[in-house]
Amino acid sequence: MKFAIFANDFAPDWFIVTIPSLQTLTSIRLKLLLKTLFNNLLQCTPQAPFVSETPAIKGKLSVSEVKALVSSLTFVTLSIVRILSSSYETVEPVIVDSTVIVGELCQLGLEKDLAEGFATIFEEYRERLVDWNVKVMTKTPNRLNDFSWRLIMNVMSTSITFDVGEPTTPSTNQKPKGMEVQMNFRVATATPTSKNIAFSADLATFDTLKMELERVRGMMKDNR
Repeated sequence: MKFAIFANDFAPDWFIVTIPSLQTLTSIRLKLLLKTLFNNLLQCTPQAPFVSETPAIKGKLSVSEVKALVSSLTFVTLSIVRILSSSYETVEPVIVDSTVIVGELCQLGLEKDLAEGFATIFEEYRERLVDWNVKVMTKTPNRLNDFSWRLIMNVMSTSITFDVGEPTTPSTNQKPKGMEVQMNFRVATATPTSKNIAFSADLATFDTLKMELERVRGMMKDNR
């Protein structure tokens, strides 16, 4: 089933599996979390510092559940914002208002009071989020020259690094504690030199990036 909140596309499986974690929050707690998330987006600050400290989720979920939950809320928020700011071109016009948001979140399995809580806070921030997205999207981007990546597997109190092409299986006496991907983008600048932009991401964040890139790739392929 396709959803208007995802630009008339399917909901990713990884997003759907985070719904049970959202169900553990009350409507009030979800609203508090969304306000923190939206304010951070508008200020372009990282999500990581607040997710484990906000009273909305402190002590309620594991760290991995919190990261997945925040990534899913960010994903659906940005999807709607980009639709409203016409960042996505669709064959048929996409109408996304509070009624659509509540209805489709409920179809995805979210309880009605939580869906209505999301829609209420989103409406409060709608204009600011759309304006923020338009400003971000209208900036002249740097051109990507090259990129590289590597996997970082945390084992006990240390970490093991796997560069591209290296095996990713730790020895049998080591217990994995989680894995992240580190990516490095080399971009051209206005000057003759170039600069590197490096970041790391957990699985939930990387899934969000993957979904967005797949959507953009489809648009580029259809219009080449």
